[in-house]
Amino acid sequence: MSNPELSVEEAYRAMFYFLEHTYHQDVADGFETEMATLPWRILESARGTVDPIAWQDWLNAVAKAKTIPENVWTLVH
Repeated sequence: MSNPELSVEEAYRAMFYFLEHTYHQDVADGFETEMATLPWRILESARGTVDPIAWQDWLNAVAKAKTIPENVWTLVH
């Protein structure tokens, strides 16, 4: 995914979708465990989250926020 520009509302919805997905996926591990995978790192050999899957989950949440019309979101949630 390229660098999409998000409105403030789209960014909020992306965060909501990401946390909702994380909650449903990792209920057994707990929220604290999942949060430990999110720090951003910048190393010579890599740049991204500690857990690459978390980054993909974030990109999916951004894509979802960009594709669901704003007026539909209020009806769904």
